[in-house]
Amino acid sequence: MSRLKAKPGSVLRRRGWPGLVFATLGLLLLTACTPPEPAIVPGEEPPTGRVSPDARLFELIPGDSWLRILVYREGALAALGHNHVISTTAISGELALGSTPARSAINLEFPVASLTVDLPELRDTEGEDFPGELDQASIEGTRDNMLGDKVLAATRFPFIQLRSRSIAGDYPDLTLLMDVSVRDQTTRVTVPASVTIDANEVVAEGSLKLLQTGLGMQPFSVAFGALSVRDEMQLKFRLIARAKPD
Repeated sequence: MSRLKAKPGSVLRRRGWPGLVFATLGLLLLTACTPPEPAIVPGEEPPTGRVSPDARLFELIPGDSWLRILVYREGALAALGHNHVISTTAISGELALGSTPARSAINLEFPVASLTVDLPELRDTEGEDFPGELDQASIEGTRDNMLGDKVLAATRFPFIQLRSRSIAGDYPDLTLLMDVSVRDQTTRVTVPASVTIDANEVVAEGSLKLLQTGLGMQPFSVAFGALSVRDEMQLKFRLIARAKPD
């Protein structure tokens, strides 16, 4: 097996933060705090011969796996906005577990339309920075902007796809170099992960800081910065894959 193939595939409270659409795009690209390497040509093939020919195949479990981003407000008028939790559990894909991490690979994807905004249980989970349940109009306004044509264009580009270029380190502490495809653009980024393995299950989890400006974008700001979205965001993830039948 030489490679895996991905599946086809507010300022005012009543409307949410327009700037969150930019923050969300930054999340989905999983950009690390340092600027990303130059974007690769879409469709470029991964290195051949890297994955062990006898690698075991594991399938990601949607519903058990999740991806979450924490977006923060700042500025003198920050009380007019909210911090937000954006998330999905509809993650699918495949892991090829080779003889070493370097001889392994992972492909995954999730539907853009699966992204949710400010689920009450997740705000509770994330603690004091995310107090209370937000009104539905604010949630819907933020999500509509996020999925619209100016940002993720969910109708035309329905999936976010990620595939590994290389995996370095020793278990449990690994570093994955990933190609991430959003809309019609593919970007290469670095993702740290803690990975544990038993006979039939692989669990990868981690947390990393993200910068909007790492993508060349300016964080949303109004009133000369009195209300804005903080450049730095936090990404959390937990991926669970189970062995495919032989």
